[in-house]
Amino acid sequence: MIVLVMTAIVFLVILLILVGLAIGLGLLLHLIFPAVDLGIGMLIGLLATGISMHFAGRFLTGVPVVPQDELEELEEPTPPPTRRQPSGKRKRR
Repeated sequence: MIVLVMTAIVFLVILLILVGLAIGLGLLLHLIFPAVDLGIGMLIGLLATGISMHFAGRFLTGVPVVPQDELEELEEPTPPPTRRQPSGKRKRR
């Protein structure tokens, strides 16, 4: 039950940040370009914020957390790539 509550709290905090940034970006778009309605500006801001957070999260999870010393111990040396030798016979059409 505690895990569910903590997950809901984290979700709500992220949602509040997203909506707050969307409102801010929407208001900024509306002030810079008066032709953009406030609602559409907030929608554009929400999409831009969500996509940037998605890619930032993917970028940060792709970075290894293992220190460099331990990383060198974990890696095994890979053999050099070998080329296949072509056969002497060519296929005729």
